[in-house]
Amino acid sequence: KTITNGVYNTTAPTIDYEVTNETTVSFTITNASQIIVNRPIAYLESELSKLNAGTYEITIINAEGGYHGSNATGKFTVYRAGSSIKIAPISEATYGSNTTIGFTVTNSTDVSWKILNRNDTSAIDSGSGLDNISKAYPAGEYTIQITNKESINYNASSAQMNFTVKKAGSLIVIDDIQRVPYGNNVTVKFNVTNATAVTYAVKTKEGKTIIKNR
Repeated sequence: KTITNGVYNTTAPTIDYEVTNETTVSFTITNASQIIVNRPIAYLESELSKLNAGTYEITIINAEGGYHGSNATGKFTVYRAGSSIKIAPISEATYGSNTTIGFTVTNSTDVSWKILNRNDTSAIDSGSGLDNISKAYPAGEYTIQITNKESINYNASSAQMNFTVKKAGSLIVIDDIQRVPYGNNVTVKFNVTNATAVTYAVKTKEGKTIIKNR
């Protein structure tokens, strides 16, 4: 009578049929001209629920007995199921500490990710798998892109999110400088936390520079 298409692992296809003068009823399911199921009709529902995504042909057969045999054929499709990716909110990190990126993939197949520099879209890191990412990156503006590839049974999906790695702070502490008699060397001791390119200058009270190292 009627055939309803299905969605893989979500909704099985349904075959509504009627046999007049029933003898022994069986069915075959064909995919790409190859019979993949050939069973008594009692197994119809369970076999339909096992099918991968694809296009199929079903034939219901009423075997010859006290009546002439008969059969009827119809086509149906099992569609791919959807997949989805959800990225958890990314906390702003500071240079020197890890950026943690958590994500979940529904109906995962082959999952890969890459991190792009938002200034020039160049990739600075990439990987694969379902493990959360926890790495330290240079200060800057970035985009994480995650992709779940299409498979025989699931559609592809992707997601992305921006995040920022802030510059870390730096600190200079100068030890107290004692009064020094004229003609003696002045020793200045200092400590720099997170040093980069350190320079110094000595100025008079009026702001005139008298010594500098670059």
